[in-house]
Parts: sequence; structure tokens; C-alpha cells
Amino acid sequence: MKRTIFLLLAFTLVPLIACQPAEKAKADSKIHFELAREYLMAGSPDKAVAEADAALKADSGNTAAAFLKADVLAKGGHHGEARQAVDEAAKKLGPQDEYLKDHWLGMLFFHKGEMDKALEHFNRSSAANPKFADNYSMIGQTCAKMGNTREAVAAYEKWTAVEPASERAWSQLGMARLGSHELDKAREALDKALAINPQSGLVHNYLGALAVELHQPKEAEEFFRKSVALDSQNQFAHLNLAQLLFMGGRHKDALPSLTKALEIQPDNQFALFYMGRYYQMEKDFGKAVDYYEKACAKDPNLWVARSGVAEAALAAKGMYDRAEKALNEGIIKDPPNQKGYYYFSARISLAKGDYTAALQQADKAAALLGKDDTLAQADSHLLRGLIFGAMNKSADAKKEFQAAAQLAPGTAIEKDAKKRLAR
Repeated sequence: MKRTIFLLLAFTLVPLIACQPAEKAKADSKIHFELAREYLMAGSPDKAVAEADAALKADSGNTAAAFLKADVLAKGGHHGEARQAVDEAAKKLGPQDEYLKDHWLGMLFFHKGEMDKALEHFNRSSAANPKFADNYSMIGQTCAKMGNTREAVAAYEKWTAVEPASERAWSQLGMARLGSHELDKAREALDKALAINPQSGLVHNYLGALAVELHQPKEAEEFFRKSVALDSQNQFAHLNLAQLLFMGGRHKDALPSLTKALEIQPDNQFALFYMGRYYQMEKDFGKAVDYYEKACAKDPNLWVARSGVAEAALAAKGMYDRAEKALNEGIIKDPPNQKGYYYFSARISLAKGDYTAALQQADKAAALLGKDDTLAQADSHLLRGLIFGAMNKSADAKKEFQAAAQLAPGTAIEKDAKKRLAR
């Protein structure tokens, strides 16, 4: 009898002991997955991938970890590895979860910039599971990037229907409404988001953006300051506040916000640009050019930063080699911006005393101006007048200054042109 009891206990304990490692592995996998999510939110993609790999090593069936890894890889440009991760995870999906493969394939195409393909997969996933809210979020973002604001609004409306208590859904709907210039409806959606989470720094930032659109600078400043008070790491709110202060002629007040934005993200091209603008207004042209060049390095197509280098160099009456480098690199990377290239090149050539090159470049810039570019045409005439004046062609200079004054009445261009005519 004792032997029988012992055998029964032995056969009962074996499966119990055997299942314990499996349960522990799944628990460990879940811990690694949560760590991966935290690293991703903290801006540490390499650590996020490492933790996702650890999660998959503990439990190869952790599809959430596999999809997170794929998303991080795709964001980093490792599209082949990301696709492999999605395909491997998809093999472990049950029939009821197959819609996730289309969702994550959509994510891969989204990160590759292939928006048509991304939208196709998101729509297919949405059709398979209409209650999966993440699809509507991504459909909205994809449509917005494609310039289809109406479709973006429709997607976010579906998101709010699926998740009516989601702050993110209402806030994104509000911003989509703002993008389609439905300002009253934008405020309505953002107010709903704020009612769900009154302490949301993100929503306060969006309300600030809406106030800017409504030409309410005081209210906008209040919202942006409230946003950074609620979330000191919201770099966009810091940057929005700085930009608003610049627009109001308060560049000195903008410095703390710019400093904080760069502390959060040192390579943010817009914060770098505005820091360059700050130092230019402070007449520290060397630092201005340094920051403009950093902005160009981060975003080669940010032409306003390249023109900033030229403006600072002209104001400093030096550093022309750096200005020419910025302009020449810009026209290679962004050929359509020829007007700006020739205009600033003409000014640099004039400052260097190469009047023939300056006139040729000014003529090329003028030839690219449209009929409705009245102020630009006036500025072009003013520039040509300066070049002719430097060449001692006073009659030609006079004609150009007269044309500039006639095209831009009541502006600084007219004032400058008339001042030169009076000499």
C-alpha cells in the first residue's frame, strides 16, 4: 500500500515539477518585456532590443516582445531584421490574432516611409478586428503624413468610438481637427481629453498650439507653461514656448526653454536653429553659426538654418567660407531651393567684392521669382541696386532702388531704398 501511494505521489509531482520552469520562464519573459518597454520610452533603443531578446529567449512565444523588437529595429532603419522578427512572431499567432501581423507589417512600411503600403495593411488589420484601437491611431497618423486630413479625422473619430475614455484618442482627434482648420471642433476634442486627464502636459501643449492658431499669444503662453510644469521632459512644449516668445520679440525670455529642450534632446534641429537665432540676435555671430551648422548637420534640408549661417556671416562681415559651404551643400541636398541659394550667394559675393558674380547670382534669383512674390521682387531690386552702386553704376542703381520702393510701400525695403535714393 505504501509503495502504491509513493508511486502515485511520484507521478503526480513529476508534471508539477516540470511545469514550474515553464511558468518561471514566462514570468521572466514578461519582466524583460516590461523593461524593454521602459527602455523604449526612455529613448534607449539598443537596451530595448536587448531586453526584448531576453524576453524571447525566456519564452519564444512572447509575440508582444517580438513585435516591440521589430518596431524598434524598423525605427532604426534595420528593415530586413524587423521584417524577419515580424514573420517569426506571426507564426506563433493564433487564428484570432492574425490581424496583428498586418498591423505590424503596416508599422514596418510606416517607418520605411511607404505610406500607401502601410495604410493598406492597417486597413486590412482594422477590417479583421474593428475593436483594435491601435489601427485607428496609425491610420490617422499615416493619413496625416499623406496630407489626407479628412481621412485622418475620420480614423481618430473611430478611435474615440472604440476607446471613448482614451485621452490620446481625443487629443489626436483635436490636433487633426486643428490641421483641417476646424478650430471649434478641435477645442471641443481637446477639452474632452483634458477632462479625462486634467494633469496631461501633452494636452496643454496641444491647447497652446490651438491658441497660437487663434492668435491668442497670452493664452498660448499660459498653456505651454502649464504643459512644462506638468511634464518637464516635454521637449515639444519647451520648444513651442520658445518659438512663441521669439515671435513676440522676447528672445531673451526664450533662452531657458531652448536650453531645456536641448538638454532633453541635444540634436533637435529646431531647438538648435532657434539657439542660433538667439545668439544672432545677441550679436554673438560665431556661436550663432555654430548652432546653425549643427541644425544643418541634423537636418540637411532645413534651409532656414543654412540661410541663418549666411545671415550671421553677413552681419559679422566674415566667416564667408562657412556661409558658402552651407549654401553649396544645401543646393546639392535640396535642389528646388534655388531662389534662396542664388539670393544669399549674391549677397555673399557682394560682401566679398566679387560684383560680377554677385550680379549674375542676383539675376538668377530674380528669374525664379513668381509674379505674386512682390516683396521678394522688391528685395531683389534692392539687392541689384546695391550691386550696381558698388560697381559705380549710379544710374542703374537708381532705377533698381526706385523699383524696390514702388513695389514695397510702407515696408523696411521702401525705407531703405528711399534712403539710398536721397544720397
